[in-house]
Amino acid sequence: MKILLVDDHKIIRDGLRAILEKHQDMVVVGEAANGHEAIALVEQLSPGVVIIDVTMPELNGIDATRRITSAHPEVKVIGLSMNLDRRYVLAMLAAGAVGYLLKNAAAEELIRAIHA
Repeated sequence: MKILLVDDHKIIRDGLRAILEKHQDMVVVGEAANGHEAIALVEQLSPGVVIIDVTMPELNGIDATRRITSAHPEVKVIGLSMNLDRRYVLAMLAAGAVGYLLKNAAAEELIRAIHA
């Protein structure tokens, strides 16, 4: 499974990559630090799954998700955030995300979400 990581904090992307690289059925094909980069990389890399931070500079995860899922409905997007505010969750789902995880979730939850 090809995965694109999108978060404005490199340490978060590094941690996610370390978790995912332990699973032979997953490969991180790219990383982006904002929504604009994410959209461009989806075009270039054709990932099956995008794990995207909700709040980022330049273009946030909600708007980027909307654009990604509109242009590439086959791509599954999972929102990732520190914010449990219901408005963010609903906005991500309305934008086309198939899931929403908190950054304090266990690694196993992330893996289950990707497989689901």
